Amino acid sequence: MNVPRMDKNAFFGTSPVNREASPVAYPVHGGNREAAAVLAGLQPEDLLDFSSSVNPLPLPPRVRRLLAELEQNLREYPDPNSSRLKEELDRTLNIDRDRIVVANGSTELIYLLPFLLEAKSAVCMAVPCFSEYQRAFELANFPVHGIPSGPANGFQPEIDCFMKRLERIPNLGAVVVGHPNSPAGNLWEEQNLLSLLSYCEDRNVFLVADETFMDFCGPGRSLLPQIPDSRFLVVVRSLTKFYGLAGLRLGYGVMHPRLVEAMEKRRIPWSVNLAAQKIGAAVLQDEAFAAETRAFIRKENLFLRDALGKTGFLEVFPSDVNFFLVRPRGTDPALPDRFYMNLLRDGILLRNCGNFDGLDKSYFRIAVRAREDNEKLVAKLIKNFSLSNVGKA
Repeated sequence: MNVPRMDKNAFFGTSPVNREASPVAYPVHGGNREAAAVLAGLQPEDLLDFSSSVNPLPLPPRVRRLLAELEQNLREYPDPNSSRLKEELDRTLNIDRDRIVVANGSTELIYLLPFLLEAKSAVCMAVPCFSEYQRAFELANFPVHGIPSGPANGFQPEIDCFMKRLERIPNLGAVVVGHPNSPAGNLWEEQNLLSLLSYCEDRNVFLVADETFMDFCGPGRSLLPQIPDSRFLVVVRSLTKFYGLAGLRLGYGVMHPRLVEAMEKRRIPWSVNLAAQKIGAAVLQDEAFAAETRAFIRKENLFLRDALGKTGFLEVFPSDVNFFLVRPRGTDPALPDRFYMNLLRDGILLRNCGNFDGLDKSYFRIAVRAREDNEKLVAKLIKNFSLSNVGKA
């Protein structure tokens, strides 16, 4: 296949994660339609983007109204403390505001986490895991260990084995878990996660729970109720994925007040812009939109999981959120590149997961979109692939 060769660092970045040599320069994160369009020889607007796991529903009406009103506020500096937004988070989560850090996306919080650790600490990640965690800790000179969970058990960690592996890591300072996991999409079993939290508390080790997709799951599965009784739990969350505001960049962390203080000392001034603060506070009040989103995702999750499975040539892993981890069936080493490029040239952008530690480039993430788009995806899959040719060169 004649695939354009490009500077991989332009799209992959330079983080030291598991990557196989490939003629395809996969974008390093989802949602990069510009890079993918160059690769496909198309315009960005020609691509249906299934690589970005952001709520596909239209913005709530109150957001559209606020956007129209923001022009008169643009000469103002944003509140450096995000006070109004913290008030709404306090009300919504029933968490004291002195336990909340608001940041320019959850990624800013990830790069503040190393400041919580003592020198020479080690970090353990339950992999696969969002790659920026590894990059953030390694840039701060903390060694990172990965404990993988594989496809055989749906990427659900075996908790006894997991904690035995933790015992063998000297100077352990933090454990990072995705709950729900990105890109696998599954939640940890509640008792396993509580056992891990108890273990971390006993060892004076931070447990960092990435809950950036938790809002899609609804109440009842979050670790937030454990926050008041914990000295070492850090919950990382996002407002931009669930509310469709990825371009604004808005996230928050919940933790013990002493940890909030340590982060705030190192967070750059005015990192959260005025628009993000105002819109973030507004969407938290929109309970109808939250309920509509969860109902929509449940319905489309079921439809897409069933439709993808019926194609016969995709292994589809269970998911509790608004995306699926899939893998084309076949043993040809060139299959992942062909699978990705055939769909890309046909206007479908997926997220290749080869840069997630614990996975390889045969894995792809597919976001849930509106029904019409999901049907187009399935039709393009069937058009481009079949059981008779998917594994052939």
